[in-house]
Amino acid sequence: MAFFLSPGVFVREKDLSQIIPAVATSTSAIVGASDRGPAFQRTLVTSDQQFRDLFGDPNPTKGFMHYSALAFLKDGNQLYVTRVHNGALHSGVVLNSDAAAAGSAVLTIGEDDPTSFDFAPFTDSLFSVFAENPGVWGDSLSVKITNTNVTAGTFDIEVYQLQNGNTVLVETHTVSRTAGLDGFGQQLFLEDRINGKSVFITVKNNAAAASSLLPKSTVTAEVLGIGNGTLTAFAGNFANVPVQPFSVSITDTVEVFTDDGFGNLSGDLGGSGTLNYSTGAFSVTFTTAPITAQNIEADYALVIEASFTLGSDGAAVTDSNLITGWELYRNPDDVDVRILIGGGAVTVPVQLRIKEICEDRLDCIGVLDVPSANQGASSALSWRRNVQNINSSYTALYGPNVRIFDEFNDIELLVPPSGYAAGVYARTDEVTDPWFAPAGLRRGQLSILGLDTRYTQGERDLLYPNGINPIRVFPGQGTVVWGQRTQQAEASALDRVNVRRLLIVLEKSISIALLSDVFELNDSFTRLLIKQKIDEFLQRVQDRRGLQEFRTVVDGSNNGSAVIDANQMNVDIFLKPARAAEFIQLTAVITRSGASFDELIAGGALSA
Repeated sequence: MAFFLSPGVFVREKDLSQIIPAVATSTSAIVGASDRGPAFQRTLVTSDQQFRDLFGDPNPTKGFMHYSALAFLKDGNQLYVTRVHNGALHSGVVLNSDAAAAGSAVLTIGEDDPTSFDFAPFTDSLFSVFAENPGVWGDSLSVKITNTNVTAGTFDIEVYQLQNGNTVLVETHTVSRTAGLDGFGQQLFLEDRINGKSVFITVKNNAAAASSLLPKSTVTAEVLGIGNGTLTAFAGNFANVPVQPFSVSITDTVEVFTDDGFGNLSGDLGGSGTLNYSTGAFSVTFTTAPITAQNIEADYALVIEASFTLGSDGAAVTDSNLITGWELYRNPDDVDVRILIGGGAVTVPVQLRIKEICEDRLDCIGVLDVPSANQGASSALSWRRNVQNINSSYTALYGPNVRIFDEFNDIELLVPPSGYAAGVYARTDEVTDPWFAPAGLRRGQLSILGLDTRYTQGERDLLYPNGINPIRVFPGQGTVVWGQRTQQAEASALDRVNVRRLLIVLEKSISIALLSDVFELNDSFTRLLIKQKIDEFLQRVQDRRGLQEFRTVVDGSNNGSAVIDANQMNVDIFLKPARAAEFIQLTAVITRSGASFDELIAGGALSA
């Protein structure tokens, strides 16, 4: 506090009301191949519709990421998605200025990075328009340049997509090639207006082209015919199409015809005619025959139509591609997640990388799948022990594959269970807490058609002790996750998912709270405040059945002078986590008619 030098009233505040904050418990992440969607970046989705809008519908030939993600999103509402690919290319088109013969130019090759597109080979080019992310899906897109306003320097980019055989308008952007604001104070410059906001396209302006140039938009003095002094009717086709409605003017210098936007031409002296905006076919009848050798000329605006081409899905996704995607989740300072969903990635290098990331972060668990080729109990056990061979409390393994109905492709198919298991985690957090077992008839129900294989009791007795959590069918009661082991080999509290998730929540929450104490004085007062807030937090967890008992030690016993002189503070927390009842022994004791139950129980009849 300050040293006061003159009288007065001095106000200050000291906040001692800090508590340990709650943390998200079921925010998840998944990495995999997709037909479309943002690539090699983290994208947060909060609903199945948002996922489909960004990444498209499931495609069985692309793997299982979509099925796992949609399964999780039935119960969870925060999922980071990273699409990976192997050399996929953006489709697109180049738009030209009025100086060009055509309004657009086609690409010669797909583009891997639209932000570095080279305009040099394209004469009179103004800007490029590419699919927002790479893949063949972009070939379903097209754009129209309409409503060019020479005075304001603006024009519209209309985006169309081919959907179920129909060309559908999906976006419209009013833009400019120069910086400026619209009537709502929003930037008009096309890159600022579109990039990062459109889910369909991304654009790049050709900075080498004069900013005053606009897309090819107008045709002037196009000769439609020549008068002979007797002919009043003329017909033919405009040289450029499609024609912008409300933009047509036809004249012989005496009578002027304009269009009404519906294909009808009206002369100011009483003549009439028609025009097909799409094909350019016209017919016009003058009130008085144009004089001999007089050109019949037309001025009109164009609608520039351009279809995207040369998108590519690239080669099959490799383990290296998947690992690159997963590396985006290594740093907990960059992204906060609690569950990493395998999503059908069953190769050992990928599953090991998921494990390593979880162990490095110390705040999430990996949910993994048994390979489709190893669904039988003996094969799954052999793969688990001799091939995958993971020993970690930060991963959990599930099998067999589950049978579902794919409503988007009208087929039944088998998919890995990791997305469904992660969904059970989210449901458990919703109805109880993370330290409850994410399994069983109350919380482990799966909405599926069936299983690849049904494990017998004997097979489950082999799989479960080896860290494979089986999915089990209960006739008349549903299909449920029937295990919650981690892949830790050593028998301890941490070989159970509910305990590992309890520790993740406690460690993450407390470590966040302790950040505010870094650089505080290491004295008894600070240590008391730390103990108080930790004890209050752990008491709440205990009251909610997460702990049997706890003790926080942060005093002179573990913070001696050597520790304090090293600018270090030790905070030790002793925990007795709640355990799930996985093995219920039901014993029926049959007695004589005159026996006393109290005497039998006291005499140890139940332990005999």
